[in-house]
Amino acid sequence: MKWLSKEDERKVWIVFWKSFWYPTCVWFICILFIFSISYLIVTFPEKINRSNIFEEVWVKFNEIIPIIPSGVNFQISIITMSGTLILTLFVNSRNENTWSSPREYIRKSAYRKYIWLITHFLGSVWFLSFLCKVSNMGINSDVPAWLFLFLSWFVLSIYTHIDKTDISVHNKVMSSYRDLVKLEMENKYLGEVSVHVYEIHTQNKAINKWAWYNRMLKKIIPGTMKSDKLTSLIGYSSGIMGGVEKGRIKNFVKQFTVLMSQILLSISIQILVLWLLFWLVYCVELNLNSNSVSQWIATIICGLFISGYYLVAVRSHMVNWRISSKIYPKNFKNIMEHLGWIILCYLCFLMLQYMVIISLVLSFTSNREQSSYVDFLILIILIVVLFIFPFLEILFYIKRNLDKNIENFDYMIINVFQSLYSESAKKKLDLVNGNINIYKIAMSVYLRMFSYESYRDYIYSLGKDVGSIDSDLEDAYEKAKKDFE
Repeated sequence: MKWLSKEDERKVWIVFWKSFWYPTCVWFICILFIFSISYLIVTFPEKINRSNIFEEVWVKFNEIIPIIPSGVNFQISIITMSGTLILTLFVNSRNENTWSSPREYIRKSAYRKYIWLITHFLGSVWFLSFLCKVSNMGINSDVPAWLFLFLSWFVLSIYTHIDKTDISVHNKVMSSYRDLVKLEMENKYLGEVSVHVYEIHTQNKAINKWAWYNRMLKKIIPGTMKSDKLTSLIGYSSGIMGGVEKGRIKNFVKQFTVLMSQILLSISIQILVLWLLFWLVYCVELNLNSNSVSQWIATIICGLFISGYYLVAVRSHMVNWRISSKIYPKNFKNIMEHLGWIILCYLCFLMLQYMVIISLVLSFTSNREQSSYVDFLILIILIVVLFIFPFLEILFYIKRNLDKNIENFDYMIINVFQSLYSESAKKKLDLVNGNINIYKIAMSVYLRMFSYESYRDYIYSLGKDVGSIDSDLEDAYEKAKKDFE
């Protein structure tokens, strides 16, 4: 019998609960996607002044949902056939994980993608069918509503239990080593430095693990990532992210003040520009009524909420994006990996700008009529302001705050790291004036450690000896290097 640690037993519950929340995430994405399409259709530019927008969005939402389910029109017989198909896919997947040749890997990896596509398609369609049944929207079926929901949950949750270890470990290791090779090709001394720190972590090097210099190097470059935050690859990351120490609240308040100051400045400029525009064109007058005051209050609350949400949830990912650009300056990957969070940040500020424009429109009383083409030009200007200002806000905040903090932190810590490395390796290297920074070192060490830990856990799960890890990983590293020759 192979004995398990408490940590291994804890992971059982993590996997168990994942099978519950994963389907809900897919359902939420389906609802959000359809609602976004409905909102874009209803709030087309010429409809910006309508007062019943959300009612129209809800009506359009109910019209869009039945489109896909009505085309499929599931009956009991079709449900049975689909269930048989899914069962066959899941049973066969047990034999499609291990591989012994490149041809087998290609076929079985493609088969996994096929399972993912079928599972998520049926899970999404069945969930939409459930919404149609409970809302009595354009679907005729002899299947009860609860069965659609159960089937959707079942296929999506069971997908989380498919064994993907063999292929997944291969992809993790090779992807990490390819990124590592890219880094080493562009940075002198990086391979030498990262190998030294990596060997300190794995204790493969004949050094005293209790040596002060080595302990400090491990503290500066932990080698592992926590909560998917790239800055955690760097010890002493409180200068950027805050941390759990005493100054966390003070740091948050400072960042909140800086962000709110920028937002207020941007909104003030926007209000001034639009006020002058409307005054020159329509000779508007201020008319603060209950509707406009309520809208301004909602806008202020939205600004406070967006600022707080940005600092709590989004800012770390924006910081990671800027650090990635310093790690992979010539690679589009640093944008694509964080594209979702960049878009989310943009949408947050876009929502705020939208509420500001609506508040202004409700606060004005027009005293002059203009022709339709003038109204159209004004509408175009409003749209430009609406979409351009959030971009400028993000750009300004990045250049004036994030990038400055990141550069200052790098300059501070790279000097400390260089002195510690020189004492530990008994070799002096000029890292400060080279094409290298602390983030590249940390990422290089992390990629080595990530490959090592992923492959070690895989070997452990098979009950095999871990003595050959180094030689196997060396083969993987040499294989990755050939992709760039």
